[in-house]
Amino acid sequence: MPSSDPNTTNHESTPAQTWVPLRLTAEQVAQDPSPASEAALDEAQLAQQSHNQTVLDKIFENLASGSTSTFLAHIEQVEEIVYSGTADQRTLNSVRVVERLIRAEETAISQIGAVEQLLRANEATIRANETTLQRVEAKFNMQTLSGLAKMVDPKIDATPDSDLTFEDLELFQVLATKMRKKLFAAKFASAGVPEDDDAEAANVQLQHERLQHDLKLAMPCSLQDGQKSSRSTSDIATLLRGGQISTRSTPSMTKLLTKLLSNQAKEASFQEAVAAIEPKIKEAPETVTKEEANLLHKLEVRAFGLTERGGVTARAMSLARKNEAAAKMGAAGSSNNASDDEHEEHVTMKC
Repeated sequence: MPSSDPNTTNHESTPAQTWVPLRLTAEQVAQDPSPASEAALDEAQLAQQSHNQTVLDKIFENLASGSTSTFLAHIEQVEEIVYSGTADQRTLNSVRVVERLIRAEETAISQIGAVEQLLRANEATIRANETTLQRVEAKFNMQTLSGLAKMVDPKIDATPDSDLTFEDLELFQVLATKMRKKLFAAKFASAGVPEDDDAEAANVQLQHERLQHDLKLAMPCSLQDGQKSSRSTSDIATLLRGGQISTRSTPSMTKLLTKLLSNQAKEASFQEAVAAIEPKIKEAPETVTKEEANLLHKLEVRAFGLTERGGVTARAMSLARKNEAAAKMGAAGSSNNASDDEHEEHVTMKC
């Protein structure tokens, strides 16, 4: 019979060591219902309950210390408590909590295993990508750059003007500047000019600055210094005809600049129209005409493909419609007044 002292209870006992003696005691009481046998049964029940509580206390002690690795080791002891038939409601509730913790631990173990497998797979993928990148970098050369330029060229032709950005232009500017600087440096080096020759270095820098200036001509002043641009596409055509940007050496850049300039000219025309009509909208809205609103609408559609909801064009169109309606009403009123005047004059003449 197990001891009621928690300090001497065997936590690794099997069900046979605890509830089998209790069952025998119950059978003895049934055969000989004497006070002595009933007392023995009560003592066995108390011992079993004490053992149950000791096992649960040990499990919850491990839980309080943050150790859940012993839950699985207590499965048999938990089953022992359930099948002993001596557990009260409080003990059964505690057992249910422990069973849930055991199931949660089993689930966590399986999930941790799945996560570890996923991490190992990701590490393998990363190593493979790094190897591929190293191979690509090893093969990357100017021939690859030429292939990229040939690939980008038709992409630019197929891209709508509204999808091109000045960030793209700046990227090409940086690349073209680097390439031109290297080409001029190599050219002067092949001519036997010392690399530390100040005069030649100045020439290289001058060429570099000229390219930057050429490319700045292709960018609206509004993006350079906050001013509104007045440059048109004809300026760039003159620039190209003058050879300041070679159509033979940089065909992709030329097409890019021409396309961007066309779009920029459309935007500049729209901005100029906005600047002209905004004062009228704010100070004299009754003077906005239908022709002005239609022109503004046409320029905005050309530049951006659509009109902004609630923008300047929308306000101008609304004012133009109101002004036109007011003008028609005024004309109708004037016509009625004129008819009344004629009628009065006719009556007066008869009199």
